[in-house]
Amino acid sequence: MSIVFPPSCMCGRFIHVETDLIGLLLKSAILEMEIRSPRFTGSSWLAFPALRGAYKHVQVSLELRPEAYDGIFFLTGERDDMAGDFMALLLHQGFVEFRFDCGSGVGVVRSEETILLNQWNHITLYRHRWDAWLQLNSGKHVQGRSKGLFSRITFREPLFIGGAGNTTGLSEKLPVAVGLKGCIRHLEVNDHIYKFALEPHGEASKGYGIEECTADRCSRVPCQHGGKCLTSEDSAVCLCPLGFSGDLCEIRVDLQVPSFNGSSHLRYRGLGEEALTWLDFEITLKPTAPNGLILYNGHRGDGFGDFMALYLRDGCVEFAYDLGTGAGIVTSQHRISLGEWHRVRVSRTGRLAILSVDNQLPSEVLSPGAFTQLSLPLNLYLGGVPNFGIVSPQVRVRTAFVGCVQMVRINGRTVPILAEALGGANVDNCPHPCIARPCGEDGECVPELDYFTCRCKPGYRDQLCARGPPSFRATDSYLHYNEPFTLEALASDPLDVNVRFKVSSETGLLLWMNSGYGGFLSLGLEEGALVLRFTVRGEEVVVVHNSTTVHDNLWHRVKAVRDGSSAVLIVDNGPAMTRQSVEIPPMSVSLGENEGLYVGGMPNSSLQSFTRYKHGIKGCVADLVLNTDYRLQPRLANPHHLAVIYLHNNEIYEITNLENAHNLSSLYLQKNRILRIDNLEQLKKLKRLYLGHNSISVVEGLQNLHHLEELHLEKQYLNEGTSLCFDPRTVYAISHSLQVLNISHNQIQTISMLAPLKFLRVLKASYNDLSNIDEICRMIRDWYHLKELALAHNPICKSRLYREDIIANAYCLEKLDQKEISDHTRNFLKRLHEERIAQRLYKSVNLADRIPDLPKNYPSAIQKAVSISILKQNKQPNEENLEIFDEKNAVYIPWKSLARWPHGCRRQCSEVAVPALVGRIPPKGEDFFEGRNLRRAMDVCVCLSGADGRVVEGRATLFRHHREVSRVRIPGRIGLPWMLCVVVFVLCRPEKGEERGWAWEDALRLSSQKKRENSRSS
Repeated sequence: MSIVFPPSCMCGRFIHVETDLIGLLLKSAILEMEIRSPRFTGSSWLAFPALRGAYKHVQVSLELRPEAYDGIFFLTGERDDMAGDFMALLLHQGFVEFRFDCGSGVGVVRSEETILLNQWNHITLYRHRWDAWLQLNSGKHVQGRSKGLFSRITFREPLFIGGAGNTTGLSEKLPVAVGLKGCIRHLEVNDHIYKFALEPHGEASKGYGIEECTADRCSRVPCQHGGKCLTSEDSAVCLCPLGFSGDLCEIRVDLQVPSFNGSSHLRYRGLGEEALTWLDFEITLKPTAPNGLILYNGHRGDGFGDFMALYLRDGCVEFAYDLGTGAGIVTSQHRISLGEWHRVRVSRTGRLAILSVDNQLPSEVLSPGAFTQLSLPLNLYLGGVPNFGIVSPQVRVRTAFVGCVQMVRINGRTVPILAEALGGANVDNCPHPCIARPCGEDGECVPELDYFTCRCKPGYRDQLCARGPPSFRATDSYLHYNEPFTLEALASDPLDVNVRFKVSSETGLLLWMNSGYGGFLSLGLEEGALVLRFTVRGEEVVVVHNSTTVHDNLWHRVKAVRDGSSAVLIVDNGPAMTRQSVEIPPMSVSLGENEGLYVGGMPNSSLQSFTRYKHGIKGCVADLVLNTDYRLQPRLANPHHLAVIYLHNNEIYEITNLENAHNLSSLYLQKNRILRIDNLEQLKKLKRLYLGHNSISVVEGLQNLHHLEELHLEKQYLNEGTSLCFDPRTVYAISHSLQVLNISHNQIQTISMLAPLKFLRVLKASYNDLSNIDEICRMIRDWYHLKELALAHNPICKSRLYREDIIANAYCLEKLDQKEISDHTRNFLKRLHEERIAQRLYKSVNLADRIPDLPKNYPSAIQKAVSISILKQNKQPNEENLEIFDEKNAVYIPWKSLARWPHGCRRQCSEVAVPALVGRIPPKGEDFFEGRNLRRAMDVCVCLSGADGRVVEGRATLFRHHREVSRVRIPGRIGLPWMLCVVVFVLCRPEKGEERGWAWEDALRLSSQKKRENSRSS
């Protein structure tokens, strides 16, 4: 057989084979292809390596789509003839059965519900020793038990999935002998998710008759919010409508700067006849892939006819167009860099097209033929197309654009990218400052490469649209202007006042002007009518405008002109109202006391306005202009009026100048160079603090932020080996308010310092060095409000039953590592956790409480061993008698933890270890310790550690007392006060030339009956 690879094979598409063994090669090719969801035919199977570490505990999660009511789909055991231990999952008459044998009889657990044919079913199995729990879909948990007392299963045979493989003897142990007919798409055993492909692409060692399951791929991709599922050769994806993103379209997105991922597009009305003879467009984009269709508009749905297209090909920008007599293609002079913003401009007049990219020299091309007009009646697409069948064959790419687009201008008009889109799919937000909505709700963020500007509504004057039209509450709110320029404008004659307002109250003072020369001018609402009043030489002039309703909470514009004793009042460019004269009531106060201009109200308005206005307006005022050119700005620029401050993406090293921002609720300081958190003491109303992507090593200085709800500290740039730590005072200060904490990417090794945060709802701690799963479980047991937890990419994620332990210990966790937790999963794991806890026989005991006068210098391992020993017998130690426990319950102490033992007791031995004696020795004479199951009398080496730290080595004899109880005789008068004693004895073979002796070493269990026999013969 010879295999020849021609040059065309170098791209991996064709292999030329000269052989008669084509069938063998095809079989190998099928086995080596990557299987994602295998389909089984009833006689096919996959084999995986034998289970490890599963002899006592097994948890299986499996999803299958059966096509028949009978079949074996999970089988493993000790022998290939089913004569020993085994474990099997199968379908029998439509029910799921779990059969297992620990060596003393078969146990059966059967679901109460039947399997759903031609639908995906989820099976959860948990086995602990001889007990087992089974659940089908969201049905009832069924519990069973194997026969006999044996509780462990030996696994030596491969794990067979979908069938029985080469296993024989099925009919004696199982009710069915055929394999599964259907598909399996997920298999997880003890937190390990299996890959179904053969090695090295997957984990399967062998396989037979396997097919790729293509049925109902979209059933595992439940697209939300109107998303559509599309299948390809090996996967299924959701096409999300505008405003939603995520794998399942589950995330609602406030689109600001669109991002395209290769399966995205936006659809607009076609250019039609707007591009007949002339077309000029400019686009600002940031690509992340060297190939992709950016802009396309065509004439026919089959791709033929007129078209124009802008795309990337091998990093170069190309513009192609066809006027009906052949395509013209123009390419940029140089490749553009990926991940950076670029400006591309195309200008076409007739057959001539010119392409300009950034500062490169323009390129131009002349299309062939004589036609000069371009007809584009179909839709215009940005970022890609829903189907490349509509794209002209002259376009030299067949992939969609990957990257961001922030500006499109066609024929001199800027196209609102999102507002004018007729539709689209899979469009997400591009990382950009506009995502944070720095311009607020009343401003539009206009991206300009990596920066932005704000386009504000009328009445907003600062750069971030934060200084909007002031709002008045009709009680004690007003603005006061008394600068010299304002007083001079008020005293001028004529006086022109122009203002926009929006009110909801029928009465109230809008403006009050007093120049300090004995006269006043007021503008207000009286019973829904707008009234202008002013005084001239002791005479009051009144102008009433009641032809327009102005208290409808809509914006209106009023113009009031005073010229001597005459006045004109105009509302919304309507008819002008003129003056009327009335007598002035007696004035009880001097008009000069409230000098200046008041807007929205005034202090003591009822008194100062001579009872005409009891309060100010309830509404807003904007665009106040005096004498056509003197514009008054609302005095809201002081920091104490600010609620949100955006300072991200700067070069800030220190937090300063925020002392007066008393009303600040949100502070954005991401992506700066801040080294320390300080100068935030006055921000007592702060609720959200963003400090990610800085260089902060200690979280401190937040003691006064008692209303802080969100703290974001992700990805601090710290030195190697340095982790983010918390000041205990800060943690305690924010413990009653903090709900969201993000500490990802910070090399954190423990979160014990966060224990006081009892009201946490969201904790993100991914990409750290957390390795103690017990600490995490202990912490979250006290966080009753925790809803979301992210611990991905930490060492604890590799621990067995990581996800199960976290869910079982949490009170109401809804999401772990971005995966939703269903109610039935949570309840099942909690019940399972309670079962495991109930099987633990003993609680912890403080050794000092059980043994008085306990010496303080003993290692913790000894104290723990003694505590456990006391618990196992549940008896108080007696000074004259101490039991030696049965070997299977013995507690062995690691000798490295025992300090200052004499070397004479550490001779190398290899025969038999007998359980340790643990107890107290009285100081008198020879005393006895009773023990159990000590087979014969023997001499032992006794190492006694005294309460004063001294160590005495002695010799003792073990006497047979009766069949089950023996005694150890301890030599008396050892000269030490009574003490805690650890006696360890090991029988050893003497070396040549040495006397028969005894020594102790690491205590080992008797591993076999042979060793026991050897010990007796010795």
